[in-house]
Amino acid sequence: MNPEVRLLSRRRTVVSLGAVALLGLAPGAARAATYQERVLGADGAPVTVIEYASLTCPHCAAFHAETFPRLKSEYIDTGKVRFVFRDFPLDGTALLGAAVAQCAGADTRRYFGFLEVLFETQRVWATAPDPKAALVKIGRLGGLDETTVRACMEDQALLDAIVGSRTLGEQTYAVDSTPTLIINEKKYDGSKAFDDVSAAIAPLLPPS
Repeated sequence: MNPEVRLLSRRRTVVSLGAVALLGLAPGAARAATYQERVLGADGAPVTVIEYASLTCPHCAAFHAETFPRLKSEYIDTGKVRFVFRDFPLDGTALLGAAVAQCAGADTRRYFGFLEVLFETQRVWATAPDPKAALVKIGRLGGLDETTVRACMEDQALLDAIVGSRTLGEQTYAVDSTPTLIINEKKYDGSKAFDDVSAAIAPLLPPS
């Protein structure tokens, strides 16, 4: 990567994490994490999109960088789509990353802020010699203290619940790869471009 691009990416990540930290949990505030399914959009939206994703999946990172921003602005923020994020960890490192995101607490914006940063910096922490140490660094930049981050990564009940999210996807929708989208109970390949996702959603919307 070009050094200037790398520096710009690093600055963006620091800014993003700073914004996440301002959303609620102050540095040093240790807390126990409880697994929660994360939802964006109106409860009464005519279309529900469930994403099954792994935080170490490059295709998932691409979805969140290229497709999700438009999905959010054109469908979620306008009340047309209720979006549900579900973990589908493909490996132990993804499981640890999911636990750190859950450490963000109950605030939905804060959680999705952590997701954005984890996907954006995926190549750094997911391939690090010590992924736990790399995740601790990300957590601290986002306003979590080291004790809290490590406790979340070692919380067996939390880890089991995250694995349970994967099991649910396998058993309910036969999910076997990531990202997978469930759009009004029908399974789609989430690695497609925004136009393909939009084409699946549009016919399900009521006439305007």
